[in-house]
Amino acid sequence: MSKRVILILGMVFLFFSIGMGKELKFREYVRRVFRESKGARDLNLKKNYIFWSDMQYLSGILPQIDFDGRYSVYKKNEKVIYSSEDITKYKKYDFSLHMTQFLPTATTISADLSFNKYDDYTNALGEKSDFSNTSFSLSVVQNIYGVNTGYHKLKKWLNNRKLYKYNLSDKDAELLKDAYARYIDLLTDYKRYRLYKLQYERYKDIYAGAENKYELGALSIIDFNRIRKRFKEYEINYKEARRQYENGKKDMEEYLGISFNMISDKIFIFPISFFNNVEPEKKKIETKIALDNSYRDYKLSKYQNDINLYAGINFGNSDMEKRDYDDYTAYIALSIPVGNLSKISSLKKSKINYLLTKNRYKDQLEAIKRNFDDEVARVHYYHDKILLYRDILKPLKENYINSSVRFDMGTISLQELMNIEDEYINTVLNYLSLIKNYSLLSIDISSDAGILDKLMEEIL
Repeated sequence: MSKRVILILGMVFLFFSIGMGKELKFREYVRRVFRESKGARDLNLKKNYIFWSDMQYLSGILPQIDFDGRYSVYKKNEKVIYSSEDITKYKKYDFSLHMTQFLPTATTISADLSFNKYDDYTNALGEKSDFSNTSFSLSVVQNIYGVNTGYHKLKKWLNNRKLYKYNLSDKDAELLKDAYARYIDLLTDYKRYRLYKLQYERYKDIYAGAENKYELGALSIIDFNRIRKRFKEYEINYKEARRQYENGKKDMEEYLGISFNMISDKIFIFPISFFNNVEPEKKKIETKIALDNSYRDYKLSKYQNDINLYAGINFGNSDMEKRDYDDYTAYIALSIPVGNLSKISSLKKSKINYLLTKNRYKDQLEAIKRNFDDEVARVHYYHDKILLYRDILKPLKENYINSSVRFDMGTISLQELMNIEDEYINTVLNYLSLIKNYSLLSIDISSDAGILDKLMEEIL
């Protein structure tokens, strides 16, 4: 093969490559959505938010430690009549550490450590010195009667650990639904634009022929105006469809951070077998955990606002200028909110909220089961309709392609031509609407059943 032939073939290939442009394919699109799109950016932030929410619950059972540091300068001038002025001044460094720990044994441990250092301490006599003070205190409180705070904080954290995985899955489901909706909406806009354009161009020739016939007197003014009106409607519809597609394409390119010329009409839809013999397990577990958390909130509120009997022991140690001080205290205490209406009302409201949640629990489970079964039935309905549309689209397309020739040959009327066009266009757009409804509902069912990971593996 000569170099000239190779060069020509290369130029032809390059020409067609440029003409075809970059096609947006569905699987590549979904992967990019989850890795590099604006949606992926927001997804990472949402998952970080869920992580730190979980850490907040974890903090209820871990030691809670606070540190404070302060530097201060102190000076005091005191002038007494008939005497010299007394001046006291110093520089001071304060450091303190506080720790609190709630144990599931109804025990609360608190510890405080502080360190104070004085520099250039000058007293009223003008004497200067440097010294420091260190103090430590430890308090152990055992609840005898009342709510075991540590236990309920632990149970609440364990509940939310179960929800942690579900919450992350919910965010994946949100992004996947958004990805499907964006893609199918853009594909629908593209299909509508292309079909309306073809319809407009086909009718443009019909209108030109009708105009010639009208000028020759072979077509009445009524028939001509009817054709002219339909032509103008097609022109307006085509321009509007083009505007919608171009705007949608720009939004998609901005969302993904890439440019493309075409969009593939091959969309992955989930196999209907995924939804055989499934139950809303995740939704049931979430409802059960919500009830238990409501109970824990009531108990924790009761600890703050109800009768508590507890015993404790305190130990303290401090040293100042080489002198140590130790003290020990043992006590038993009873806390009763007798006249504190705010605490009493807070406790009553917390109890009512728990009882309302408890009363609705069985009804919620039944509603979850009923709604889930309805969703599964609807997803089968959408799937059957999709199969039906697939069967009828091919003959409708052939009839649509041949209709123009048949009209030119005079075997069908103009009204029949328009009916064939409208039927095919509506079928194509309805088919895409069915795919969208089926896909979004499939994601909802998978999320409620706790099998979204299985679907994500199929598509990614």
